Amino acid sequence: MEQRESNREKMNQHIAYKAALESIVLLENKQGLPLKTNKIALFGTGSIYTLFSGLGSGEVNPRFNINILNGLKQNNVEILSNNYLERLEKEHDLTIKNYKKEINKKLLKIQISDIVNSIFFYPKVDDILLDENDLNLNSDTAIYVISRNSSENIDNHPKKGEYYLTDNELNNLKNLSKHYKNLIIIINSGYPIDMNFLEDLDHYEAVVYSGYLGMMGGAALSNILTGVTSPSGKLSSTWPKKIEDVPNINEFFNSKDEINYNEGIFVGYRYYDTFNISPKYSFGHGLTYSNFTIKDTKISNENNIFTIKTTLCNQGNTIAKESVLAFLEAGGSLNKPKNILVGFNKSDDILPNQFETITIMFDLFDFASYDSKKEAYVIEKGSYKLKVGLSLDNIIDEYSFNIKEDIIVKKVKNLTNNEIEENLYNKNNSYNNSLNTPVINTLPNSINYEKPNIEINSNKDPKAMIKTLVGNGFTSMKDHAIVGEINDLTGKKYLLSDGPAGLRVSQKSNTLLGIRLPSDAPIQSINYFPSCFVNLVFNKKDRKNTTYMYPTCFPAATNLAQTFNQKLVNEIGIAIGFEMKEFNVSYLLAPAINVQRNPFCGRNFEYFSEDPYLSGIMGASLINGIKQIPDCNATIKHFCCNNKEERRNFYSANINDEALREIYLKPFEIAIKYSNPGALMSSYNKVNHEYVATSQKLINDYLRCELGYNGVIMTDWYATGKNKASTYQVIKANADLIMPGSKQDLNNLLKAYRHGLLTDEELFRSINRLNNYSVINNYQNHQFYDLLSDESFLHNK
Repeated sequence: MEQRESNREKMNQHIAYKAALESIVLLENKQGLPLKTNKIALFGTGSIYTLFSGLGSGEVNPRFNINILNGLKQNNVEILSNNYLERLEKEHDLTIKNYKKEINKKLLKIQISDIVNSIFFYPKVDDILLDENDLNLNSDTAIYVISRNSSENIDNHPKKGEYYLTDNELNNLKNLSKHYKNLIIIINSGYPIDMNFLEDLDHYEAVVYSGYLGMMGGAALSNILTGVTSPSGKLSSTWPKKIEDVPNINEFFNSKDEINYNEGIFVGYRYYDTFNISPKYSFGHGLTYSNFTIKDTKISNENNIFTIKTTLCNQGNTIAKESVLAFLEAGGSLNKPKNILVGFNKSDDILPNQFETITIMFDLFDFASYDSKKEAYVIEKGSYKLKVGLSLDNIIDEYSFNIKEDIIVKKVKNLTNNEIEENLYNKNNSYNNSLNTPVINTLPNSINYEKPNIEINSNKDPKAMIKTLVGNGFTSMKDHAIVGEINDLTGKKYLLSDGPAGLRVSQKSNTLLGIRLPSDAPIQSINYFPSCFVNLVFNKKDRKNTTYMYPTCFPAATNLAQTFNQKLVNEIGIAIGFEMKEFNVSYLLAPAINVQRNPFCGRNFEYFSEDPYLSGIMGASLINGIKQIPDCNATIKHFCCNNKEERRNFYSANINDEALREIYLKPFEIAIKYSNPGALMSSYNKVNHEYVATSQKLINDYLRCELGYNGVIMTDWYATGKNKASTYQVIKANADLIMPGSKQDLNNLLKAYRHGLLTDEELFRSINRLNNYSVINNYQNHQFYDLLSDESFLHNK
């Protein structure tokens, strides 16, 4: 018998709803919202088939999802386009049926690549064309929902049905704009799409970006549309006017295994803002139903920690929330963007004609420039400006201060050969000097790049040690389809689960012949496989011993960043931690804190922002929430430069130190500094032709030595092996864990140990971290001997 909703589910659904509500971005509003009528004509595939999360690791399987159609109905909105919606459902069912036939044909060929890729693909259902009856319903208001799915392992492309509208979508929107007085357009997508179609319409009254809102998305969006709540989300990444405006976009699509980061530090708004290229919607853009301004801004500095206090005033007629953003314009001779986000904070609900004091704090040293010639992070002498406003294109206050002499913040070693040069012109800075704010010139940190000496126990058992450095396999066939499992030297198991938008587990499991197996697929695309295959793998029938796990589907990471609300993201972390405890999960394989280098990476929805500081701070907020629950750990990923999904196991991100350190490593630096996560996952790709998973410079020199990170470092799943990263080199680089683990991985490590390629010291470093930093002496009774490889690897030296 299926269990009722638990109190935990209800509480977490409420948190998911709040996050969805605050993440919705009102892009344009010509008085079309909030809605003036409760009779609506609703169209577009996303009206029924609303996308709640991305695909692959980003999927979550909650008890239910509220789509846009049902969300509006819950708010007593009468839907007049039922004939259209019925036709859309029939077209959807037919598309699914044909897609299943296509999958069956691929499986019959037994080509592994087709089978694996099918897990990440979903059928794309185009909209149906409207007929005359759809255009003459008893309402003056139409809502059209454009949906775009996104997935790991697949990038998005500049073609119809992805970046561009399909012919059916464009024709329908043109007809709606001719026949309805009020046209509201909703973008239900994991990435920006081309918005130039707006120019082809007779008119439109509002544009809303919903993104992936999680299980409560339909309810949250409905409350925004009907005016129950004012929108307060802001874009965490720039939307370009046209694809040609995205730097190095041709190389992104045309390069197979060599991707040169020639744009350097000019990523996202740093590019558009510095080189005066007007975007469609700028970083931080987002409207409310009210009108805000700031006044009485005061800035102070103590020990390089800047504090900004400002008064946020609601000058409109609607209760609403608003965020305040702070940007730094830095002086000096090194290459710099025009503006850099240094802090942000969000208000509570503010009544009309009322105000709230907003405080923003930041450490100036977090925004030091990197000088590859000096091999140092530097705050250069010169004039600086602090800018405070509501978005990048709505700066209200500016304050200047001077740095009298260069400050060497930290002396390090270059991580690259700095052969990749920017192909963008340099910007000449000019400033108006006014205030003199002293900054303390501290002595630079001294970095020791040598690996520390490790005390080795004479009773060591290499077999047992090596077993703990290899995961227990891809465990999707047990424990509610948890994605991985590891154990320590005592034999205690630790479960790992994907989780960019909540825990990715199957909803129920049954015991069959004494073995507990999941009864449904954790990735919904598996349900498109032949029913005989699905029924063989998943024991679907409910039994007396069936157990249930209903995780919460929270908004995707990009949506969380769009809230600009650290407290709310922290609350989500606590909620996820409680679910981890309930489901016996020790490591959440999230958050993913890669920078959104361009709009087309298939995994962008899992990433917070194009801004490295916002990415790191939001990641830290989530991690600190999870860590409040005992024995629950977060895993920051994918370290580093995982900015393209196709051929992710093979391409090399070629980059110089300046861009690497200031953009792509910065989120990891910030997250480690402010939350110290329990684990970190390396990425599939190479950086400057060396796999990240085995890079001494990136793993040992940067993470271990420069940042002092002492958590567990694991590989991404199946990142090692033939034509991939070397298994034993992962451990030599001062990482700890090969995931998900296989017999071949054990063989590789044991063989390397036998031939002296892995030393006792290197094994013990990883063992210490995997066993809570203490060496366990009793290896002789290790229960996993039967899973280890041939003993001759150890004894036939």
